[in-house]
Amino acid sequence: MKESEFVKGLYKVNGGLTFLFWEVYGGNEFYPLRENATLADFKSHFSKLIITIKQTFLDTCNNTDIAHRDEIISITTSQVDSIRRTKTIEDLFYRPNHILS
Repeated sequence: MKESEFVKGLYKVNGGLTFLFWEVYGGNEFYPLRENATLADFKSHFSKLIITIKQTFLDTCNNTDIAHRDEIISITTSQVDSIRRTKTIEDLFYRPNHILS
């Protein structure tokens, strides 16, 4: 992840990441992550993706045990909180024990 040489605060986006958001959310949602994005864009999209995973789990896994459900809720909530507290792009992608690393 390298800051753009042309515009401070913009970071180059991996094409695979762009297509992940395209596949999950459709054409309009991928635009902020098309070529270059700010840290706020990354944080917003990653938080949204984790919240989507959490909601999908809760909607589809009705027969799971309560402990498993609570663990998934705890992990996803913790990750969203961690993403929101992130101050640098390096921390978002490279921090040990972080879900995105």
